[in-house]
Amino acid sequence: MNHVPWYGDDAWVHLAHTSANKEGTKHIHAPHAPVSIEHLSCLHRSIDLSNPYHAAIWAVALVTFFGC
Repeated sequence: MNHVPWYGDDAWVHLAHTSANKEGTKHIHAPHAPVSIEHLSCLHRSIDLSNPYHAAIWAVALVTFFGC
């Protein structure tokens, strides 16, 4: 753009592409949800939603649960 030279053929760009294409290690345990209903129930019982910090933690937990 605006006659700026392109440096996309540098060696570090090729190394980045190579490392991005490699597979990671295999997981030992099966994937599972980061938050369960039991976690949510326990958290809800132990926090005060009138406290803004607690309300933020509750919101993050709900977003994580319903997002997964």
